[in-house]
Amino acid sequence: MIATRRQRIPWSWALWLAFPCGAEAFVEACGGAALTFTLWKFTHDPALLAFLGSINLAFNFLVAPLVAWQSDHIWTQWGRRLPFLIAGWGLLVGALGALPLAPNLWILLAVILLYHAAVDIGFTGPWPPLYFEIVPPAQRGRAIVIKRAAMIGAQGLFNLVLIGRFDDRYHLHLPLRATTHGLTFTGEQLIYAVGAGLVLAALVLVLGGIRETRPEIVRRAPFSARRYWRSLRDLQPHWPRYLLALSAVALGACLGQLQPLLITQQFGYSKQVFGNMFAIALAAEILIALPLLGFFADRGACLRLYQILCAGAALIPALFWGFIKFVAPHQVPTPAPLIVFMVAHSLVRTLAMLTVEPLFFDGVHPDVMGQMYSGLLVVRGLGGLLVLNGVGWWVKLYSFFVPCGDTMRYDYTSAYLYIALFGVLALAATILYAAKGHHLPGAAAAAPSAETIGSATPPPPAPPVAAGAASRPFGGSCPICPHANGM
Repeated sequence: MIATRRQRIPWSWALWLAFPCGAEAFVEACGGAALTFTLWKFTHDPALLAFLGSINLAFNFLVAPLVAWQSDHIWTQWGRRLPFLIAGWGLLVGALGALPLAPNLWILLAVILLYHAAVDIGFTGPWPPLYFEIVPPAQRGRAIVIKRAAMIGAQGLFNLVLIGRFDDRYHLHLPLRATTHGLTFTGEQLIYAVGAGLVLAALVLVLGGIRETRPEIVRRAPFSARRYWRSLRDLQPHWPRYLLALSAVALGACLGQLQPLLITQQFGYSKQVFGNMFAIALAAEILIALPLLGFFADRGACLRLYQILCAGAALIPALFWGFIKFVAPHQVPTPAPLIVFMVAHSLVRTLAMLTVEPLFFDGVHPDVMGQMYSGLLVVRGLGGLLVLNGVGWWVKLYSFFVPCGDTMRYDYTSAYLYIALFGVLALAATILYAAKGHHLPGAAAAAPSAETIGSATPPPPAPPVAAGAASRPFGGSCPICPHANGM
C-alpha cells in the first residue's frame, strides 16, 4: 500500500505512481491534436481554435487552485486529496466518451467545459501535491524521470498508433443469438475511448493502492476569498518561485491547437505523418533527454543550466522560421528538417521543464503544499491563458499584415517568431529570479502549530539551509556549474 509522508520510498512506488501520470499525458494529448481535429469539423478560425484550446488554462486558475487549496483544509475517511481525484476522474471518463459524439459546436463547447473542469478537479489541482507528498525530496529528481518516461510512452501510443487513425471507420461483427450484429465506430471515438479506459484504470489503482497518512493537526477551514488570498500572502517567502513559474509559462509558448493545422493544412502532410513526427521526437527524448536528466537528477539544482536551455528555446524557433522562409522550397520543409527541429526544440524544452518541476515543492511543508501549488496554478493558469490565446491572434494579425498567398488564409509558421519572443521573456524571468531568489525557505519547514488549526495561515518558514545542502531549492553543487546557487 502506497502511503504519504515517508522519509524514503521503494522505487516500485514511483513506478506505480507513473501510471496515472501516463494517463494524464494521454488525456492532455486528447485535448491537443485530437480535440483540434474534432473542433475542425465545426470551425476553421485560428483565434477561435486557440481560444477553445486554451479554456483549460482558464480552469487552471479558476478551479484547480481552489481544489489544491481546499485539499490542505479538509480530512475525510478517504483522505484529503483522494476525494477530489475520485470525483474528477469519474467525470473525466464520461466527458471523454461524449466528446466525439457532439452534434454541433455548442454542445461540443459544453462537453469541453466539463472535460476541462474534470481534468482540473481530478488531475491539475490535487494530483501534484499528492504525488510530491508521497515522493520525498531526496528521490524527486529520479522519480520525475520515471514519471516522464511513462508520459512519453502514453504520448507515443497517441501519436504513433492512434492519431493517424482519426478519420478511419471500423466495423465489428458481434454474433448474438444466431444473428450477426455490427458495431461501427470511428478512429476519433477510439482515441477518446482509450483515454477514458486509462483514466478508469488509474482510478482503480489509486482507490486500491494509495493511503494518505493523517496529519497530526488537521487544519480544517471552509473556503472564502479573503482566507484564500491571505494564505497566499502568508507564503511571501516563497514568492520568488513564482518568477520561475512565469518563466515556465513563457517557455511553454507553442502553436498549441494550431500545430496540427500547420503540418496538415499548410505543409500538406497527412495526420499519420504528423503523428509519426511527434513519435520520433518522443523517442529522441527517451534516448537523450531522460538519460541526461537521470544523471543530473538529485545532484543539486542549477539555475544557469536552466537559463542556457531558455536561450536555446528562443533561438531554435527563430532559426527554423528563417529556414522555412528563406531556404525551404516553396516555404514547405521536407519531413527531415521538420523532425530535426521538433526533436531539438522538444529536447531543450523538456530538459528545461524537468529541471524546474521538482524545485517548486522543495522546502514546502506537506501541510501547505496545496496552498503553495494553488498560487503556482494561478500564475501558470493566467499567464498560460494569455500566452496560448496570444498565438492565435498573432497568427491572425500577422497574416493580415503579411499576406501568405492565395492558397492559405493564415500563415501558421509566423507562430515560431512568437515562440522565440517568449523564449527571451523566459530567460529574462530567470535573470530577475537570480536577483531575488537566493533566500528561499529550506526543506525543514516547521510543522503547523496548534494555533493554526482552522486557520489558513501556513507555518512559518525555517531559516535557509546552508549552501551545498542537497535539499536546498536551487542550491547545492551542480555537475554543470559548481556555484552554490547555480549562478
